[in-house]
Amino acid sequence: MIAGIINPDLKKYNGEMVSEMAAAEKKPELDALFDFILADQAQTGALYFMASEQDLQYGLKTALDFDRLGRKRNSARRSLIRAIRPSSCVRFEGTFFADIT
Repeated sequence: MIAGIINPDLKKYNGEMVSEMAAAEKKPELDALFDFILADQAQTGALYFMASEQDLQYGLKTALDFDRLGRKRNSARRSLIRAIRPSSCVRFEGTFFADIT
């Protein structure tokens, strides 16, 4: 995705994919890309996507199942342990974590 354009004449392509910009310019993608880079004095930024949509959806669904330390969440059990054994909490970077293992 094209991002961070310096040339004001090319700002209309900010946020577009190279394929969309090439189609608008009616050029092959590689030719359009190099023409764009030259016109923007090689100062163009880009965003790269390295995960599939399926992987992102899976990650978003499962991210809520784990806490910051990568442990499986079980909030009811953790709350019960804190209520019964508050001394089992260890201090870690200003936050108290219950030892539930």
